[in-house]
Amino acid sequence: HGADSVTSRGTYLKDAFKIWNLSFSNKLIGTGGEGFNNTYQMVQSEKYISTEVHNSFVQILVESGLIGFFSIITAIVLYILKYKNNTYKISLIVLVLHSIIDLDFSYMIILAVFAILLGANEKKGEQEEITSNFAYIETHVQIVLSMLLLIVSAVITFRFNLAYRIDTEKKD
Repeated sequence: HGADSVTSRGTYLKDAFKIWNLSFSNKLIGTGGEGFNNTYQMVQSEKYISTEVHNSFVQILVESGLIGFFSIITAIVLYILKYKNNTYKISLIVLVLHSIIDLDFSYMIILAVFAILLGANEKKGEQEEITSNFAYIETHVQIVLSMLLLIVSAVITFRFNLAYRIDTEKKD
């Protein structure tokens, strides 16, 4: 109906936050994989068809809640603070900035590039000198963050499979 991309994305964002605010569970652990796609019609403020929010971070917030959102943000911030300026860091920053206006993290290939960017510096040994106390704390933060990401991934996968089974049963 003549809407432009910016207006449409604003509508998706508004509706995504409505979904996120539906329950305490949604706020904490999210709706699960495909959560926006499966629930946007319940809160739609205008007529549209979209399977994505078109903002990777809001999509993560809706589908994995505060736990998943802060896990991703913490990983990004730790990476940016830890390493010197180089092409890996700049590439990650560009990817993060573009993800604010698009659905980059919805594509498995982009997630693979993201993981490669996070791990590439460690492999090359371009890590800055870190004091032993900070390294000790950082190691424990990385362990906790890894466990949180594992739990969030398991919850999203479980909820996606459950939503898929429910949808399949409705069609039968």
